[in-house]
Amino acid sequence: MWENLGASHGTDPRAKRIGLIEARRLFPFLGGLLLIGFLIAEEVGTLEVPGLRLPAMIFLTVVLIQLALRQQTEERSLDFFGRFIRPGLKNLLQQEGRRMTEGDKFFRGRKTVILKIDMVGYTKATFDMPYGMRRLFQDLWFTLIDQVVAERVFLDKSLGDGSIYCLENPSPGGACTEALKSAIEIRDLQVRRFDRVFGRRLKEQLAREPELRQAAESYFERYRQRTSEDFWRRETGVRMALVTGYVDEGLWGLSSQSHYDVLGAPVILATRLEDQAQNGEIVMDDRFLHELLEERPGSDVADLLEQSRPSLKGIGPWDVYALPPDRAPRF
Repeated sequence: MWENLGASHGTDPRAKRIGLIEARRLFPFLGGLLLIGFLIAEEVGTLEVPGLRLPAMIFLTVVLIQLALRQQTEERSLDFFGRFIRPGLKNLLQQEGRRMTEGDKFFRGRKTVILKIDMVGYTKATFDMPYGMRRLFQDLWFTLIDQVVAERVFLDKSLGDGSIYCLENPSPGGACTEALKSAIEIRDLQVRRFDRVFGRRLKEQLAREPELRQAAESYFERYRQRTSEDFWRRETGVRMALVTGYVDEGLWGLSSQSHYDVLGAPVILATRLEDQAQNGEIVMDDRFLHELLEERPGSDVADLLEQSRPSLKGIGPWDVYALPPDRAPRF
């Protein structure tokens, strides 16, 4: 019922425009075929048009270049997926076709579970860090975290030192269950793995690049003076929030420069809840907890949570349930 919210009286407003777009795509082909016909007719002597050959060859060359560039652009826009083109946009392009981005913008409501992740102490770790180190730090962090949820999300979005993930809902194992499992895996396994892999990769990079090694040694000393810690002994911290609800999924911005994203109350709530979490905590609200217990009625998760009722910025008092760093439910 939430499909095509912009349509009036049940009619897709893009229908007529799609026909015009497809017709415009045929114009270069028709023009090229017509000129080829003229050239053949002139060659066999059935038609004589003085001075036609040179303009015709120029026109055909331009058409071929345009077709080549268009094909290259379409292949890149449809095939170059990854963090630069979100999984949700990939799915929309595959399911709906390019007509979505060429007609009226696309919006729909979609139920999801959101996992919001924030790295604790990101600024402390990366402030004044040499670019080569910081780039390795950021890319490796998002890569390792993405691996946990990559097959279960339709949107992954980096937000500075954190990420937001929208999981498919429903899912075979239960969307809330999958989200909590992913959060625990990230907290207890992937964050520690990140520290190990980053340390190893950084040492390899410093051994290969003398210029970076000199800058890194200077940074390590400044880090020690600023934090009274050895950079090589630092441990990454993380805090997370889990919510469920309906978001508005669509192509936002100008029609000619739209971008894929999700907006809505759950996105804001996830950010506000994550602000309440301490290092190592996974927080959720009562709606997420209710759906989680419906998926896993025998779970011991409710016994492990600590409840509070803080006032969330712009929202007001809200029931918040926190899973402490040293606890994990049985699944």
